Amino acid sequence: METRWVLLVLTLLCMGSCSFFSTASSASLLFPIGAAVFGLACVVAFVSDRISSVSRGDSALMTDPETLKLLGERARAAAARNSQAQSPVAKPAAPEDSGNAR
Repeated sequence: METRWVLLVLTLLCMGSCSFFSTASSASLLFPIGAAVFGLACVVAFVSDRISSVSRGDSALMTDPETLKLLGERARAAAARNSQAQSPVAKPAAPEDSGNAR
């Protein structure tokens, strides 16, 4: 049995025990605290399992052909932008003064 399911069972047992042992002083303090702690741990365990089931490693990212194609296109576009920014910009020609001949 996986840890997240054990935590879920413990959480439910603590929550159920809160109703039955509400008159005992130590149980009335421990069971709600246990339910809160086990409940939080249960949520973290389920979220962690969900994230790990859908995430891919870095090696899978780099071997995916579609991702490599997209990264290559972005690199070529960035190189084109950088080469255009570094090339000298042609200055407009000064207007010729054809009306004032001396």
